[in-house]
Amino acid sequence: MKFDVLVVGAGLAGAAFAAALRGSRLKIGVVESRPPARPQGWDPRIYAISQANVAFLSQIGIWQHLDRSRMAPVYDMEIHGDSGGRLDFSAYDCGLRELAWILESSLMQHELWETIKRQHNVSLLCPAEPASLQQDASHATLSLKDGRQLEARLIVAADGRESWIRQAAGIQVRNTPYDEKGVVANFRCALPHRDTAFQWFRPDGVLAYLPLPDQQMSMVWS
Repeated sequence: MKFDVLVVGAGLAGAAFAAALRGSRLKIGVVESRPPARPQGWDPRIYAISQANVAFLSQIGIWQHLDRSRMAPVYDMEIHGDSGGRLDFSAYDCGLRELAWILESSLMQHELWETIKRQHNVSLLCPAEPASLQQDASHATLSLKDGRQLEARLIVAADGRESWIRQAAGIQVRNTPYDEKGVVANFRCALPHRDTAFQWFRPDGVLAYLPLPDQQMSMVWS
């Protein structure tokens, strides 16, 4: 099978990259080991989506299809620093409808997945796992564990932090451990959060409260 672009990994980065090429004449292949799964209840992995992110997701046809009942706007932000410092931001004062949106990673992931499944210039290969990679001056050939061979002028390594493609291509990286830990959890609020995001810079780390729908909030403590 021959492609112009072969994307290995259909997470947020890989799927968004493929979706962004929907208006091109490129023939695109996407390789993924398994389809995305939705957790029970609310996903603990939460993203804050800026206005620039919204514009990009709208451009690639994702934003308008997301379930608004699982998204919360941020109208205000309170940021508390050390030594009593504080910053306040207001969408109203900035002339914006909202400062950002808070939503689940899996919500975006599923909509991106459905989008590239329908995309006319995308072939979605799933389940599929890479086995070997060969490169020459004009193209690269990716062999899959099931015996299929995929040829492309460009291979995009979107297969995560421990990227198999990156290692097979001999691309060196340097990891710098910070020896830090993080905790994420979702809670139901006793008092209204009024679509406000809070952040505290504390001696024991950075703590954030992010609003979710139905009087819930996401805590991120690092």
